[in-house]
Amino acid sequence: MNKQMKNIIVWFTASVVAVSMAACGSGDENPIYMEEVIENPVTNITISAGNEGIVLSDVGATTTVSVSATPSNAGNIDRINYVFTSGNTGVFTVDNSGKITATGPGETILSVVANNYANITATCKVTVVGKRVTSVTINDAYKERSLSVGVGVTAVQSYELRPQITVEPDDASVKMLKFSSSNQNIAYVNGDGQVVGKALGIATIRVEAMDGSGKFDECIVKVGEWDSYFIDRSNWQIVSSPWIKFKPNGTDDEYGGPPENLIDDNSEDTRVGLLKAAAEGGPEDGILYFAIDMGSEQNFNNFYWEGGWTNGSGSVNNNTKINRINFYMVVMRA
Repeated sequence: MNKQMKNIIVWFTASVVAVSMAACGSGDENPIYMEEVIENPVTNITISAGNEGIVLSDVGATTTVSVSATPSNAGNIDRINYVFTSGNTGVFTVDNSGKITATGPGETILSVVANNYANITATCKVTVVGKRVTSVTINDAYKERSLSVGVGVTAVQSYELRPQITVEPDDASVKMLKFSSSNQNIAYVNGDGQVVGKALGIATIRVEAMDGSGKFDECIVKVGEWDSYFIDRSNWQIVSSPWIKFKPNGTDDEYGGPPENLIDDNSEDTRVGLLKAAAEGGPEDGILYFAIDMGSEQNFNNFYWEGGWTNGSGSVNNNTKINRINFYMVVMRA
């Protein structure tokens, strides 16, 4: 064994002996581990924030969290450091110094833990406001709507309310809306704003911004059994551009008559063919029209007429076919 190897062995042996003596103490069989006892330790930490928590005005805004430990004279207070965590980094991020940066509108929780003391924690709500909604407005025509229940009714049984709503400003950070009904058993509304009549009665539909601004609007929905009746047309007059009778394709039957029949006759023959400019006798200016003179002011809430192309003169482009014209009222039964 050379001299160098001897030195290594002696050194290693001496090290082992020293460690053994330190672990065993003065000849004790079992090692003794001493745990540090801290008098008056930290028991609680608190985040400095108002009743609403930490509120940031918009994306990009920053603030630094202030955290305090109690009791203030704790024996280990100088050893306390903090670990910060965001409940949703889509709302805010936070670094090791407690600096919060807003990343998107919304609410989530900031959690703080004292390092090496996992049972000492604190939480706080963080809100990023963004640009708030200033108004939610339902189209005036939809402020009061009528829906029907039952089979074979004339009035509509549902409608889409969402397209009739304006939210301002257009660049509000959160434009989501919450729909609710004062009575879902009468007028049901789903999360997309579709309103459906369910039972006889009246309900109020409320549309509210979901950004915490508190802005909302309301409309009335009347759900009933509905009926319809035609209004008196006996004194009406109608004029039109040039017309002819016509034969539908593949038949020998001639249909049509003077335009007056469109409002006076409810038969299947109540049709008229308005001649196009390409047809013989058609208007030189190419304008097709019909006009109804009701003679006096009339109240009605539904209007129906049917038009289409026909081949009355051998070409599908020669005539415009118009069928019976109806004006009627849809009303709720008493």
